[in-house]
This record gives sequence, structure tokens and C-alpha cells, in this order.
Amino acid sequence: MRFEDRVVALLRASGEAMTDAEIARALGVVHQQVSAVCRKLAAAGVIVRDDVGRPVRNHLPDSLRAVRGLPGPAEPREVVDVSERAVQQRLVEWLLADGWRVVRVADARGRERGTDVVVERGGVTLHVEVKGFPSSRHVDPARGGEVKRTLPAVQARVEFAAALFKALQLRQAHSGDVVALALPDRLTHRRNLESVASVFPRMGLTVFLVGDDGAVEARWGDPLPLQG
Repeated sequence: MRFEDRVVALLRASGEAMTDAEIARALGVVHQQVSAVCRKLAAAGVIVRDDVGRPVRNHLPDSLRAVRGLPGPAEPREVVDVSERAVQQRLVEWLLADGWRVVRVADARGRERGTDVVVERGGVTLHVEVKGFPSSRHVDPARGGEVKRTLPAVQARVEFAAALFKALQLRQAHSGDVVALALPDRLTHRRNLESVASVFPRMGLTVFLVGDDGAVEARWGDPLPLQG
């Protein structure tokens, strides 16, 4: 496989924008080699180099995810709903199965104010701030599903910061309870979490990574009470 094909295959498998340095690490090559090839692929219209933020990030344009002569996935990937409402629903189902009692579930579709999810178990109250993963297209019917100018991974970092701030507010307001941040299990969110991983235990925040299949990975924060 040509090196250009390896770069495109990696971007397709990732499904998210990647920097030259991230591609270099993933493929085990030097940064300069990746930069040269990505500029060449961008000039040919095979990939897009987004320089809205720094560092520059590379991604496949929606209209060119299948490029003639390049390897494609064995079968089409099912489009999974990772909106806030869908992530919230998967999390609540997991919490119910784990023995928690629902106190409150906000209407994510209606953008209801207040804590997204509040549950109780074993005398412990858990408050959760939930975020989804941004779509690459506008959902507003007036925009006709047009592609957003901001990449989903870039928007996700902004929304991650906002969700973290809200979780800290919950932490202050409910000092005796468990507070958590729930995110869809995506590479972008895992990278965001890794960049601040050491401070989560000190802030007393739990993180729920919600998988597409409904599985939930709980990390950091206060230990959750055992199911009674």
C-alpha cells in the first residue's frame, strides 16, 4: 500500500480530524513526511487541511470518503446517534440496570434547563452533566442539512470545556453528592480527558464514557455505591 493510501485509510478509520503529528505517531514515521504527503493530498482534493485552529488538522471531506483506487471499509458503518439525547438515554438505561432510581431526567431535545440526570442509590445522590458529539451537518431544517464550517472534533473540544465548567458548578452546589460528566466514547473526548486526567480525582469528578452499544466505563471521582 502506498504511503498516501495509508494516510487516507487512517483518517477513514479514525473518523475524526488528525494533526500531522498524530498521523506520524500512528504510522510510525517522521512528522515531515506526513506534512509533505498531506499537503499533496489536500492539493489533489483527496483530504482537507483545516487551519481554523492550530495545529492544522487533516480530515476526509464528506463527498470524498470513497476515493477511486483507495481501500475502503469491508462494510458500510452504521450511523450511530451520538446526540446528547441519545447519550443521555443510553446512560439512564445503564444506571437503571445497575440499580439506580431516577430522580430527574431533563428533556435534552427541548433543551430543558437544570441538571441533565439525577439518580439515587444506597443513600447516595448522583448528578450528571451529559454531552453528545457534534454532527458534521446542521440539524436546523432551515439550514437544509448543510455541512458545518467548524469540524465536529473542534466543536467537541469547545463543548467539552463547557460541560466541564457545568460539572464543576454541580460539584460546588452538591458537595456531599457524587458528580459526573457523561460523554460519548469518542477518540476526541478521550484525548481531551487525557490532557486533564490528573486533576479529575482532585476535583472529585467521575467521568462516564458511554459506548454506542450502551456499555458505560466509569473513571475517576468518588467510588460509586454498590448495588444493594
